[in-house]
Amino acid sequence: MLFASCKPDEELGDLIPLDEDPAITVTAPANTRLLRRAGESVTVSFRLADKEALKLFRAVPRIFDASNTPVGDALPIDIEVSGQNIPFDFTLTVPALDPYFRIRYTCYVLDTKGAWASTEFWVTILPDPAAPEPYKVLSYQQDTIFNLRSGTRYAFNFTARTRLPALPGQNLDTLRLQMDIAELSGSQGLWLPRLHSPSNNVLGLDSVFVITNAEKFNYEEATYTTIFQAFFSDPAPALNTPVLKVGDYVIVRLIKSPRPQFAVMRITSLKDDGAGLNIRDEIRFDYKVTTP
Repeated sequence: MLFASCKPDEELGDLIPLDEDPAITVTAPANTRLLRRAGESVTVSFRLADKEALKLFRAVPRIFDASNTPVGDALPIDIEVSGQNIPFDFTLTVPALDPYFRIRYTCYVLDTKGAWASTEFWVTILPDPAAPEPYKVLSYQQDTIFNLRSGTRYAFNFTARTRLPALPGQNLDTLRLQMDIAELSGSQGLWLPRLHSPSNNVLGLDSVFVITNAEKFNYEEATYTTIFQAFFSDPAPALNTPVLKVGDYVIVRLIKSPRPQFAVMRITSLKDDGAGLNIRDEIRFDYKVTTP
């Protein structure tokens, strides 16, 4: 009896289609944090793909109030699709909700076997431009905070216009919740000035930062709405700033509710004491703060 062995065909596996989940990707706009007024049209473009066959696009809206608390769900929107690799535009009309409410659209693509993938985008409702601003904006000039290594006046409270701590050795457990921002570096030698949120996370009220500049934001004409737009259109608010430079605008979300409150710092000068001790390094800034 003659036996013959066969060498496996290494390319055979490439000919057998894999039963993978479908894919969904936002292709436009580049920023998926959208700001629109009620009644305006929004179009978000997707790329839908599957090894076998696509069947359904589904958008599930969830509504959040201005403090980012979920308040309800709208009905899902289902649209039949077909193909294996297709561009798909989803167009909606922004519903009439309270100003600064936000809608998270979780978007799914399903194939004929029921496998699915998802992504999301946000639409924030802006007020009617003729409506009065919900908060005033107060302006202040030439405030200063120092390097953390100074031990004093390295933090700041925007509403009280207070530098903290006023004296070294004060009770930081008491003072931390008054600190909207604090200088972060504290390093010896080369000074890299940054800001962070101190320990306000105890109350869930962390200050959150967005960095912008004069090309993107009109500091002199700032209103609550334009500050809100600049903050929420940024794709990546952070709990720490990058290294600051003169001319930066630092938008700080101070609290989340009942509507988010903000301060905007305009960095006017950065002084390095040059001695390596860092105790006289300083950040000088003008700022605006929203208030009822």
